Amino acid sequence: MSNSSRYLALVLGALLVLGLAVMACDSGEEDTVGPPLPALETMTFNIQAFQGGGKADKADDPAPGEKANFNNAAARVWWLNASLAVRLVVPVLVFAAAINTQPIYEVGFWTWEISAGSGDSTYTAVLVGWYDGNLREGVHLNLEMAITCLSCAKPLDGFISYDGRFNTDGSDGHWQFYSTDIENDNQSLVRIDYDVIDDSNKTLTLTNNRVDGHEDAGDIITYSVAGDQASIEVSDKSEGLDYEAHWSISTTAGTLTVPGYNNGEEACWDAQHVNTDCQ
Repeated sequence: MSNSSRYLALVLGALLVLGLAVMACDSGEEDTVGPPLPALETMTFNIQAFQGGGKADKADDPAPGEKANFNNAAARVWWLNASLAVRLVVPVLVFAAAINTQPIYEVGFWTWEISAGSGDSTYTAVLVGWYDGNLREGVHLNLEMAITCLSCAKPLDGFISYDGRFNTDGSDGHWQFYSTDIENDNQSLVRIDYDVIDDSNKTLTLTNNRVDGHEDAGDIITYSVAGDQASIEVSDKSEGLDYEAHWSISTTAGTLTVPGYNNGEEACWDAQHVNTDCQ
């Protein structure tokens, strides 16, 4: 998979299931509570099962190659997530601060003003939220995050880092992330559509929706959780490659299916990450 495709995965996260509820307020009064924001955890995927994988077998491991199936899957999943995390570190940082900040309400809009730091850089951000029609309550909530960082290596001045529109019953919606690295009037990078019941029953679909002619445009990654079972399905449009991994969150045992590996057949590993027969 090419480098920019790796900015689409796991979340990830990244990456976002939003539990937003309809809110009723008395008109004419300043509202310092505002619509409930999603938890920070909705911006990340649970891929801890692959932490430390994708490396050469250590001396105390079983015979070389006996963890090949797990390592192959881990190299794909963990490295992709790390690449995405680099791109989303600032959006996640300022959103974490917003969750613990009280908003101000004025004429149909809630505003969260945020300051956060990372290393030698200081970020200020403004998160704006409004219901369709600029009402005090409604079915769909809109959010937009503008970030300023004049001390950054690549300065930001009110850059719209991401926005989104969500069903306030928490069941579905989408996020759209943007990148200053895209030299185009439309700086769209990744769109995340979600369908969620709760954190153990959800599906996030990440689509590279760049419009600047980049080869990775159209790549899709789908992350799903159903109870203890998690899965990732990748469609790399530029390379014409589709693959998928499934694993147990509790035991980390799982499977990988990818063309060009194990003759394209399902490859499995057990709770110790050792190759095993697929059931």
